[in-house]
Amino acid sequence: MHHVIEVSTACKVKRGTHLSPAEAEEVLAEWVGKNAGDVDWGEEDQLKKTSLQRLSGWSNRLFKPAELGSMIDQLFPDAEGIEEEINIEIAGVPIKGFIDLYDGMFVTDIKTCTKRADPGTHFQLDIYQHAKQRKKGRLVYLLRDKGLTVDAATNNRTVQGMKDLEKYLEWTVGQVARGISMEVFPPITPAQSWMCSPRYCPFYSKCYGKYH
Repeated sequence: MHHVIEVSTACKVKRGTHLSPAEAEEVLAEWVGKNAGDVDWGEEDQLKKTSLQRLSGWSNRLFKPAELGSMIDQLFPDAEGIEEEINIEIAGVPIKGFIDLYDGMFVTDIKTCTKRADPGTHFQLDIYQHAKQRKKGRLVYLLRDKGLTVDAATNNRTVQGMKDLEKYLEWTVGQVARGISMEVFPPITPAQSWMCSPRYCPFYSKCYGKYH
């Protein structure tokens, strides 16, 4: 869904119209096929079949090609850039990223998730705002549950806020870089991140899971 929104928005910018429902379905099918090919499924053919069936079912429940254009126009009426690559340096560390969308006012990052995050404390969005020097940042959530709910949250920084952000990024990135160079990797807990689990982290059994 995330990818389809970006492609459709790019089409609107370049040719003046969004993807048609048939085009949107084709883009989604191509994305599923490509990503299925990128996964090492091992010898478990049934795992691949079951996973693709679940992905297809999730997409069919949430994805409404006919409603795509109107939804995007409400969220991003004046999009200027889509999936723009940025390459900047912070604290002597090269940073590379891809901004989902931006216009004259907002830098926007799209998230497909089940829970919202605070756009005022979202490090990825912080870096994008700094790179584009946009005072306003926005997280657009494609919240998946029984259906698709589109929600958005914004932050609005002052001139001083942008200066403070630059100092914060310099300090944070510098600390992380120094920690990596010293091979210091502080563990996190499940309370700090949903990624700290045997399902999402291959090192869970050697870290938090070893002692809890």
